[in-house]
Amino acid sequence: MNYCFLTRVKVLHTFLISLVMLLSACGGGGGDSSSGGGSGTIYAGTYTGMETWTLSTPGMPSESGTSPLTIVIASSGDVVITDANGFIYTGSLTGESLSAAATVEEIVVTGAYCPATTVTYTGTISGTTITGSANGVYDCTLTAGGTFKVTISTTFTVMLQPEASATALGFNGNKRAMLENYVRDVVGR
Repeated sequence: MNYCFLTRVKVLHTFLISLVMLLSACGGGGGDSSSGGGSGTIYAGTYTGMETWTLSTPGMPSESGTSPLTIVIASSGDVVITDANGFIYTGSLTGESLSAAATVEEIVVTGAYCPATTVTYTGTISGTTITGSANGVYDCTLTAGGTFKVTISTTFTVMLQPEASATALGFNGNKRAMLENYVRDVVGR
């Protein structure tokens, strides 16, 4: 048996294990937080707070309300936002900026139909707080003929919750009910 060969294999094996450990410790090329790489780990957690949203249509008074909002950032940088109606918006974190979108279901009321639309949340992290906004537009059709738009605009502030106390928010239908009532008001005028 060639003992010189076994020694070389052991040295090569030790070198490869050390190299793997070094690359793992460096994050495998994840990059710095300014480029988005590795930033998910820094900001990972559950953030809860409130959003203030406004519904508007040209020529009609706008309506506003507030409701709870939860943002979860995974260590991978994936973002999941859940609003008061349980709609789930998915996206990602790049550096300190996040973006998440979802298709929000259609609205059908007597006299009008508003097909599903996309609502997009964007936000910026500063310390343990995320502030941002969301926007979307429903293109609605009146049964009697004609069209109108309902614009959804939101501002929000959420705070990082300690891991032990982070719980899911209770959801209510206020946001969705207000949106449906707003469309009914537009149809009735």
